[in-house]
Amino acid sequence: MRFRSLPGIVAVLVFSAVVPAWAQQYSADKPVGTAAQSTPAFLKKAGISQNLGNQLPLNDRFVDSSGSNVSLGTYFEHRPVVMALVYYKCKMLCPQVLSGMARTLRQVGFTPGKDYDIVVTSIDPMDTPADGEAEKAHFLESLGTPDAGASVHFLTGQQASITDLAAATGFNYVRVPGPDGKMDQFAHSSVIMIATPDGRMSRATSRRGEPVNRANAAPMARASPASSWSGTVPRMS
Repeated sequence: MRFRSLPGIVAVLVFSAVVPAWAQQYSADKPVGTAAQSTPAFLKKAGISQNLGNQLPLNDRFVDSSGSNVSLGTYFEHRPVVMALVYYKCKMLCPQVLSGMARTLRQVGFTPGKDYDIVVTSIDPMDTPADGEAEKAHFLESLGTPDAGASVHFLTGQQASITDLAAATGFNYVRVPGPDGKMDQFAHSSVIMIATPDGRMSRATSRRGEPVNRANAAPMARASPASSWSGTVPRMS
């Protein structure tokens, strides 16, 4: 796939609406004042920044799902790369992001390994290669190409590398407490990103397929329901 085919992938990255995970904890049926009905303050620290054209940290080290230590640049050079930042122990939003990504890529008609590669990276430094391997197997099944494993990569890493990648892509997230009070969940947006073969940010797409940028993010966030615009409205998963 030539570089000009990137918009073709972007155009079909359309994700079905999901109920915000944090709403299960901050429910409207438990009124305790006006402030409780507004977006939790911690969600304002999560979202997407426009970093189009930014160079990704290709020298940073990660661990792939087989346990091999690799540089991010290993997956760049030949083809565009479809990317997602999630975490593998997530049971709410992240599976929706990955299943929607697999479903829509399956509908594109392009071939992983020939037209594009896929790199999914965990934002949780506690996730393990085994966690990545389990998620990769499920993703390949959803993608309908079980033999495409050489072009689909699920990475884990140390906090420094995760922070570098998140900063380069503009993927902002915050650690938040789960229902049991443990700080083991994350507030983040559901966004699919596309990088050029030389490792620069090309597009960022929300679940409904709208490109994320400063010109349209604010008005679209106001005009669209929170459950359908994830480029600026983060979720906790």
